[in-house]
Amino acid sequence: DLHGLSEVYDPSHPLAFEHSLFTSDARSLNWPSHYQDGLRLGLQVSAIAASDDHRAHPGLSHYGLVAVTAPELTRDDIFQGLYDRRTYATTGAKILFDFRINGTPGGQRVKLSPEKNTITIKAAGTQEIEFVEILRLDKGARHFEVVKRWEMNTLNSWGVWEDPDMHPGAIYYARLKQHGKVRNRIAMAWSSPIWID
Repeated sequence: DLHGLSEVYDPSHPLAFEHSLFTSDARSLNWPSHYQDGLRLGLQVSAIAASDDHRAHPGLSHYGLVAVTAPELTRDDIFQGLYDRRTYATTGAKILFDFRINGTPGGQRVKLSPEKNTITIKAAGTQEIEFVEILRLDKGARHFEVVKRWEMNTLNSWGVWEDPDMHPGAIYYARLKQHGKVRNRIAMAWSSPIWID
């Protein structure tokens, strides 16, 4: 998190490296090194965050956190969840965040249904959730597009949506922002992607 926003190149974003106080004269790199770039280039990666700050405080709370979905709180199940990409990332707030398409969780592939394809979001914030957005990358497109946005302003939020333009080759993920700050930085969360087959 202290290295700045890794989602997409955007030096104006309040989480960008330029605003991180990580080092003096910090600058975001404008080349394919961000989360969206990796997904666009075909990498099957998940969303994680970390508290790495080069100041010998590993695991320091209130900075970036990775959340793992696991059946039990055991070392094996947690590492299997990481391996299976059943993760999401936050800037430090202990937000609960569940993103699914046709019941399949983030980090996985899902087959397009010939009937209906439903995107569901469930979230519980540590403060009121300001908004949730669904982003989609169409096959061959150069950029992700926000295709759905919910203005929430509640602690517990959920949304259900059917994308009429869902098609094989598309990639989806979700992000949210909640009110308040963590260590003077905005509180956000990002899901792992879902690939449509």
